[in-house]
Amino acid sequence: MATWNWKRHAATVNIVFDQNSYSIKYKSSKKLLAGVPTYPEDLHVGKFVVHKRYNQVVRQLDTAIGHVLAVPN
Repeated sequence: MATWNWKRHAATVNIVFDQNSYSIKYKSSKKLLAGVPTYPEDLHVGKFVVHKRYNQVVRQLDTAIGHVLAVPN
């Protein structure tokens, strides 16, 4: 599990891994507008959405994990 805090915002992800791969999955967030829109004028009705900053942070985490895994033991 990893948590990112920035000002009053926060995001927590689960990192699941085995010998061959890993995945980063959303767990929770604070003040990142996460949820499923229900108002009809939203193009994302019924789909989970989160603030774009969350996706940027997860990409940075993914890159950092990739760099660590690329380092020979």
